[in-house]
Amino acid sequence: MAHVLVAGVALLVVTSMPAQAVLQVPAQYAQIDAAIAVAQPGDVVEVATGTYASFTCTKAITITAAVGATVQIECAIQFVTTTVGFAIAAGGFAKVQGLRFINASYLLVQRVAVTAGRVAFENCHFEGAYNGDCGLRVDGAAVWLRACRCSGHETPGPSSIPGNVFPCAGLLATNAFVAAVDCEFAGGGLIATGLTSAGDGLRAMASMVHLVRCVVIGGDSASLGCFYPNGHGLHVINGTGTWVVDSTLRGGSGPGCASGGDALRNAGTVPVHLTRVVTLPGVGTSGSGAAVFGPSVVDTALGLAGPTVDPRLGSPYRIDYRANPNESILLFVSDGLVPAAPVVSVEPTWLVGLSPFVALLVADAAGFASFQTTIPNAPSLRFLSLWLHAAVWPSLPLHVAPPIGGVVR
Repeated sequence: MAHVLVAGVALLVVTSMPAQAVLQVPAQYAQIDAAIAVAQPGDVVEVATGTYASFTCTKAITITAAVGATVQIECAIQFVTTTVGFAIAAGGFAKVQGLRFINASYLLVQRVAVTAGRVAFENCHFEGAYNGDCGLRVDGAAVWLRACRCSGHETPGPSSIPGNVFPCAGLLATNAFVAAVDCEFAGGGLIATGLTSAGDGLRAMASMVHLVRCVVIGGDSASLGCFYPNGHGLHVINGTGTWVVDSTLRGGSGPGCASGGDALRNAGTVPVHLTRVVTLPGVGTSGSGAAVFGPSVVDTALGLAGPTVDPRLGSPYRIDYRANPNESILLFVSDGLVPAAPVVSVEPTWLVGLSPFVALLVADAAGFASFQTTIPNAPSLRFLSLWLHAAVWPSLPLHVAPPIGGVVR
């Protein structure tokens, strides 16, 4: 495996600016929303271990669990559905690290939705509400996820009930940009008395989706009737572009008489690009689903050979890429993410302006290449943002990987 060592973290954070202030929860502010209310763009809300109420964020700030903390976000009022809403003002970019969005019981219902702007999530957990809502909803916005889990939940009513039209998907994207690395998306299961289908792992409608090293699992149906099918793994509806690399897609399997879910269902005309993808159709009593349903193409995209790591002060930082043998890979760095539809690349790009060039990697005969550096243990680097963008060079159109990185802690 080829290795490149870059001396000095200055190459990685050359474009970054220090945070203006760090607001402590609960030491300074009892709840996250109170800290958000006084935060200015660029500020950091750092949260200690505990359970906190739902909040809304419209600002370009960072919300992060303290290192080693377990932070849960739950609805605080019984019988009232609350929404953790991210609607970031035009041009803004919010970052969320290490939060668990939980539905503790059917009396405490919370939804998580990104409806405007750009949000990056790291090490977060999204759990769908007991009323059949999805784990994470992205509508007309852009999200980047790394090391996250999005899970749906059971749906108790027919699709005619508002909110149940798209039952319990792990992630539901509509008119959105989604890039995900090292994530899991699981559709909600269907209890035996349920009246609609189980959820898809990831349902993307009129959206652009790029997945690398992800697991996408359709929900299992325990329906006693024959018309309530298992969920699909990845379900694309009128997609504007979908790329899946080094990932596993699995359809839902349930003991009812419904058929198994498809690993990949593409209900559109734009092919889904698949590179080194395992597709496992679900199994039902009346038959199995499809490994791939709808148009698809086998590709040779840039992927990852191993799991990604958190950027930490004083720690080694390494990314193991997977390409074709002997290919050259260019690395660029930025402190933000701006998604754009492909122009000279096959996949979407997330570069910010003229992002600085960091390194040139050359894949070995097996197609592996590694980027490696060490982040100094310098307090001034804490909470800076770091994203590395990789592109295969010089073939056109370029294959690019989703950005890798996050908030340095």
